[in-house]
Amino acid sequence: GQNLAHTCPRLGAHLLLVDDLADQGTTLGAATTWLRRSIKPDSLTTAVLWLKGHSALRPHIWAMELPASPWILQPFECYEQLTPAGLLRQTAGSSA
Repeated sequence: GQNLAHTCPRLGAHLLLVDDLADQGTTLGAATTWLRRSIKPDSLTTAVLWLKGHSALRPHIWAMELPASPWILQPFECYEQLTPAGLLRQTAGSSA
């Protein structure tokens, strides 16, 4: 619970949990279970940008449903395998 991002010292009675996507639903399911057990909100609404067709958990709100469950290329993925040395090489030629 210490890693939850929030803007106030105490969470309120009505929560909105937002994630980028519901792939299999594992992360969203674990987060909602933890919130219901630990915080015990009066209401908990879930929202995602992308809902994949094979997700076991359906959020309350989603921006786009993807029935075929395709791979989603996130803008940050190009940095996931990048080492500090590789980042230095990429930025060595750039200037502010």
